[in-house]
Amino acid sequence: HQSRPGAAVPPATPMALAYPAARRSEHCDVLHGKTVADPYRWLEDPDSDETTAWVEAQCALTDAVLAKTRDRGRIRDRLAEVKDYPTYSVPSKHSSGYYYWHNSGLQNQDVLYRHADAALGGAAGDEAGRQVVLDPNALSDDGTVAVGPLKMSECGTLLAYGLSEAGSDWKTLKVLRVSADVGGAIEPLDDVCKWVKFSSIAWRHDGSGFYYARYPAPAAAAAAAAPD
Repeated sequence: HQSRPGAAVPPATPMALAYPAARRSEHCDVLHGKTVADPYRWLEDPDSDETTAWVEAQCALTDAVLAKTRDRGRIRDRLAEVKDYPTYSVPSKHSSGYYYWHNSGLQNQDVLYRHADAALGGAAGDEAGRQVVLDPNALSDDGTVAVGPLKMSECGTLLAYGLSEAGSDWKTLKVLRVSADVGGAIEPLDDVCKWVKFSSIAWRHDGSGFYYARYPAPAAAAAAAAPD
């Protein structure tokens, strides 16, 4: 039949989905004298062969459904179109510079800049007058390294920040020495604090160090398998 512009697209015929079977075990825990069944406890081991096979089967089913979605490309292109605009955070002043996060539109992670001008170069943004302080996008090929927490010392020349990979809750804290003037040197220091999770950063008033919370380092054999 002849379609009309703006007419609703008829819904696709529902697919018959064959979901991967999830084995029910006989596992039970006794909590406060009560027996609590937990038949899917085996799925809490992400590295077991059985869990890996189940996850791969789930992904294969999802990919098969998405591959047949007629509007997937159109929706993806439209989402990219409406998200492709520059964003700026509220700047904060440290020494002679104004620090702010900026995303040009479709970058995976926001970039930390500093600018000597409180207006950040005006409405159009003066790229010549700004300086990159920290670009998480340059820290990995897939753009999944995120920054946080982040704290500047009171003197405005030491920046402590945390890095996490692929959505992990574990943070590795590092420190940058930044010159007081925009355009000056930015130098990574050797300080590294590992096994940090759910912690903020608080500098000492004199900038001689900072406070944070961390977990004990696991044994070498367990470090690679530490849960996120």
